[in-house]
Amino acid sequence: MTRVDWGLSADLWRVGGESPIGVIKQNRGFASLVTNELAALQMLHERGFPAPRVLGQTESAFAMEWMGAGEGPAEFSEPWLEPMADLVATLHSIDAQHAPLKLAGDPLPLAERLDKIATKALKKLDGTPHFDLAQSRLETLRWDELAPFPKQMTHRDLRAPNFVLGTDGLPIGLLDFEHAAATDPAWDFAKLMDWTLPASSVEPFLACYARHRAAPNTQRINAFRCFEAITQLSYFHDRNAAYRDHAVEILESMSM
Repeated sequence: MTRVDWGLSADLWRVGGESPIGVIKQNRGFASLVTNELAALQMLHERGFPAPRVLGQTESAFAMEWMGAGEGPAEFSEPWLEPMADLVATLHSIDAQHAPLKLAGDPLPLAERLDKIATKALKKLDGTPHFDLAQSRLETLRWDELAPFPKQMTHRDLRAPNFVLGTDGLPIGLLDFEHAAATDPAWDFAKLMDWTLPASSVEPFLACYARHRAAPNTQRINAFRCFEAITQLSYFHDRNAAYRDHAVEILESMSM
């Protein structure tokens, strides 16, 4: 086996050398994320969505089949637009309100849950140079105005490395569903716009996506962009300077 990734919550091991046959994902103390990902992969497999098939599992790890030519590169590529939009729109078409996923059975309305998470994140920033900026952005969020929220299958970490590529270098599937949830697809657009797509590709991506299903409006997307930036800033403030600084840039650039 060859170790191929050191994630925040798990390590990935490739099985099969130069001709890989599978991947083992080993949890590092985040059992709920493993449970959530297994539930998501099972649901996606039943619906024919292109995601890795689970081959076996233990309490701390599970094995998946190898898909395509490998994971996506660290950065977005322009030819990805149409197949990427097709994958994301297909994912969002899956009704997940009764699935055993995060937020599906949450007793709190999503607006209240998001407010609690963002408020907790803000408290962690108290005393830092970025507290005032985060607080000012948090005060602009009006989640109740966006209700009701759909409960569609949402990935919540649509970064370039989580797209599986075919032999032609184009996306054919998705990986890493540990954060998958039954929630508003606007959450995925927030991650795509600020952490994956270059600014020049946002509108073309929205146009490609809209050929399959209606895209969330700008107000919804910006609300989740703000939420994501605040929570990322809080989590990475003392852990990763690059992520911290990027979150600050997002908040500074937003006009809510």
